[in-house]
Amino acid sequence: MNMKKRVLIYGASGHGKVILDILEKIPEVEVAGFFDTDAAKDGIDFCGYMITHKTDESLSDARAKGVDFAVISIGDGVERERVAGWLREKDFKFFTAIHPSAVVGKGAEIGEGTVIAATAVVNPYAKVGRHVIINTGAAVEHDNIIGDYVHIAPGANLGGAVSVGDFSEVFTNATVLPKVTIGVHVIVGAGAVVLKDVPDNTVVVGNPAREIKKRS
Repeated sequence: MNMKKRVLIYGASGHGKVILDILEKIPEVEVAGFFDTDAAKDGIDFCGYMITHKTDESLSDARAKGVDFAVISIGDGVERERVAGWLREKDFKFFTAIHPSAVVGKGAEIGEGTVIAATAVVNPYAKVGRHVIINTGAAVEHDNIIGDYVHIAPGANLGGAVSVGDFSEVFTNATVLPKVTIGVHVIVGAGAVVLKDVPDNTVVVGNPAREIKKRS
């Protein structure tokens, strides 16, 4: 009797390849293929799995065939939220994909649908929201609070007790000092060093990080 969790990956993308690699390393998971909004990809082989064009009918058919779980492989947080709504309407649950080499500390809380990539670290008593990406080698220190639909990019380093608001992105090799608060819909540029709080809807870059524009 097959007791594995059948999981589809939504989004035939580069990030989808990363998620596939994680899922294939988890013994209790069976990958059920890729879904995508692009009709031109329907039926195409992607990393050894078939892509299915997302329609109401195809999602319902997957559920009828025992595919209970999904992981969303889309980089943009707003789009991840939209897709999560579609899948929730079809009664999918969301699988939390954690690479075996990642470290999740004591008391840490990880939300549904979140992806934690290879060698990433989430230290004790951090709280990570729903559909977050903690990418390769990123460090989320103790007592961080990470909102929903956030992306912490490869090599980013968040000091202790940092807060990151919903939909924000902390890009590659950025550093956020302890106890700093990052607002919602913020972009922290690659390599930035954030020394003080960043207000909502702001883009910051540089060392020390400085605001360069507002986001609409």
